[in-house]
Amino acid sequence: MADKLTIKEYEIEKNEYVYEQIMSLAKSYSSWTDGDWNYIQFHMDTIYESEGETALFDFFNKTFHNVVHLTWKN
Repeated sequence: MADKLTIKEYEIEKNEYVYEQIMSLAKSYSSWTDGDWNYIQFHMDTIYESEGETALFDFFNKTFHNVVHLTWKN
């Protein structure tokens, strides 16, 4: 894992806007890391539709683990 100081962290509120919060960050970091947004969006949508918001949250963290990390806001 990269140095903790180099990884940006965001707190995500567990509310009706979880999908929007995560997808907005994913789109930004996808272009920032030269990722293929259409490919990432397809997989994130598929995961969200089949497994829900927690799986989407986990997939985001696995995908962008070296630059950004999400945590649930208490």
